[in-house]
Amino acid sequence: MLLQILQINTDRRRNAHYLMQRMAEELNVDVVVIQEPNRAIVRKDSKFNTDPGEDTAIWCRNRRCGVVGHKSEHGFTCIAFDTWNLYNCYVSPNIVLGNFKEYIDRLAQHIRNGRKDVVVSGDLNAKSTMWNSDSTDRRGEYVEEWISEVNMTVHNTGRVPTFSRAEQSSIIDITLSTGELSTRISDWHVSQVERGSLHNYVLYRVETERKATKIVRHQEIYVDARAFRDAFELLSHNIVGMTELIASTKCAQKMSQRFGEDGTSRQQPAWWSEAIQDLRTACNRCRRELTRARRARLEPVDIAAKEAVYKEARRSLRKQISKAQKEGWKELCDRLEDDPWGQLKGYQTPYDLDQSRKLTLLRDLFPEMDTEQQEAHEVVHGAASPLLPRKSWKWQKVD
Repeated sequence: MLLQILQINTDRRRNAHYLMQRMAEELNVDVVVIQEPNRAIVRKDSKFNTDPGEDTAIWCRNRRCGVVGHKSEHGFTCIAFDTWNLYNCYVSPNIVLGNFKEYIDRLAQHIRNGRKDVVVSGDLNAKSTMWNSDSTDRRGEYVEEWISEVNMTVHNTGRVPTFSRAEQSSIIDITLSTGELSTRISDWHVSQVERGSLHNYVLYRVETERKATKIVRHQEIYVDARAFRDAFELLSHNIVGMTELIASTKCAQKMSQRFGEDGTSRQQPAWWSEAIQDLRTACNRCRRELTRARRARLEPVDIAAKEAVYKEARRSLRKQISKAQKEGWKELCDRLEDDPWGQLKGYQTPYDLDQSRKLTLLRDLFPEMDTEQQEAHEVVHGAASPLLPRKSWKWQKVD
């Protein structure tokens, strides 16, 4: 099985996180490793495996990629496969060298305890000519010693920067591997499409040893009930017999599947639109033009003009995303006001229940109390009544 992995540092930015999700869907990525994720997003979404400090997160989009477990410590997250582990790491540029060395030692010990080959992806905020940086700093020297000690392979190729800010750029996002696993990593490259972050996307593929086996049992399929109903209604006019009925049902099922046949999520942000996609395409085009101008060493005036165009395109993209999110939230609130019982999702409302079912629910919700329970309830109610505010109580203005 060939896994495609996407790596990105989102700088805690919400828009960068949403663009990352869109990028993962477009490329049908299996696993996403994120450094400095937006804490508000990963905290409320259980699909992200994070470390205790929420500095790293791993998102397994493909449910069938062979993950057998996950674990984490401060500064790194690990997901385990049958024969290898994937580590996602982040080190702040603000910690002192002594703390950096302690982090690398702790990470190395955790890898040794795992007793498996590993892939290490992350932002170590260290520079070294070993991964094509222009120079080597003291952090990079210590990482070089660790790489040489355990005989790791560096997969960074080319000189495309993984981090860029204005005129500054560097290569600080790296990918390492150990043992025989290093021969099964391919197509490592840096993508410079618009990402809403100061870091670029890093993509690569890992060939796993997990062989697909023929599954005899019935495959579980998850569909969206509302989408299935809408799709079936569109196709129902073609039904004239059993053959057409089966074909229409299968077609409606594929149109409303929550997960694809490969196990990856098919859901997209509700606020995404063609207008946002066009703005993103324009932003990528402006970014490429700016990059070509800098490589060609055009006049500073021309470079400044292209940079201004790129910044304006990026600003328009961010504004459109924020506007779409607000409008989507308002639309959801309006739908809830019009449909408080959830009929839009196919749920049964209390008004649709028969009398016997209503009585059963009432008995479960409000069970009858025996004499002792009734007396205890009256004692508690009598003791708590003076502490509770009366209905006639109102705010009074104090002169």
